Amino acid sequence: MFLHPLLLTILVIDIIGTMLALAAGVKACQIIVAWNPAVSDRRQIELEIQSEALAIQGYWVLGLLHFSTVLYVVGITNILPGVVPGAMCGTGIMQALGDSGFRALILRMLALAILSVWFITQRINFGRPEAPLTRTCARLVLVAMPAYLPALYETFTAVMNLNLQQPVSCCAMVYDQYRTLEEAQSTAGLPDSVWLSGFLIGAVVMFVLTVFVLRSPKPVKGSAPIFLVVLCGAWVPVAAVTLVHILAAYHYGVLQHQCPWCLFLVEYRLVGFPLFGALALVIFEALVVMLLPRLARTATELRSIVEQRVRKACLLILGSVIVFLLISGMPPIIWRMRFGVWLN
Repeated sequence: MFLHPLLLTILVIDIIGTMLALAAGVKACQIIVAWNPAVSDRRQIELEIQSEALAIQGYWVLGLLHFSTVLYVVGITNILPGVVPGAMCGTGIMQALGDSGFRALILRMLALAILSVWFITQRINFGRPEAPLTRTCARLVLVAMPAYLPALYETFTAVMNLNLQQPVSCCAMVYDQYRTLEEAQSTAGLPDSVWLSGFLIGAVVMFVLTVFVLRSPKPVKGSAPIFLVVLCGAWVPVAAVTLVHILAAYHYGVLQHQCPWCLFLVEYRLVGFPLFGALALVIFEALVVMLLPRLARTATELRSIVEQRVRKACLLILGSVIVFLLISGMPPIIWRMRFGVWLN
């Protein structure tokens, strides 16, 4: 067990968030069971007060989770490598944290996605005096709990199991995963050229489809939003593979250093944060496009607000793709202009 001040901060924030989340979960259960806006008795008035308190507690839970997750990633990438023997980047830290460290990161992202959808739905719900989506918002809070609470448990387990006596080896893990050069130039049996082609073609198609949905008079109707969501779900992993296996070499200046965590280091200008942040935003906004119209389908009075938020989601998807293309694509272009060859 090693309690670095950063890790202690994360654990304290998580404990506060857990207490708030449990209190919010109790209120959510009460609202789901007894909410009835058609009456105005004492019980309903108390539930309306509870719904306001639930919203405030939910905002804090989301804010604390977001802050502690950022600290968690910063610690993995830039703080703890200076403490764990043999660690040079997040690859070594993830070894030291064990399987719980990876599970904590995945569950945190899942909880953030669900709570962020709740946040948007809650804001839209409060846009009308009758708050027609109160029960839906309460259900979303409960849906987030199976991801949120295990995420904090896995974080605690990973921190408690962190061992400073066992050295790790970042480079060995990165380079030893491939036995031959041919294996290093392919992923899942497909050569890098296929991944690069899929990445570029997918970006163009996503750009066209996003603009089409954005300019549509009814952005929540038809098959275009569904195709956009499917395309986002398919393009993001292709973009991540292309970044790590092909484009990252131009940031590192060396071939076959296929490590995503090194992109978060200061010596590489912390480009991992905007790059993977842009991919995460694409996934999140695709969830908004997919889920928000369905969550609000019974509240016809919110249709215009929902359409406006879907258009905003399309703009954010478009902006995220552009940011990713610029940050990941400029180094190869500059390399080609300087040296006259591609790094392959």
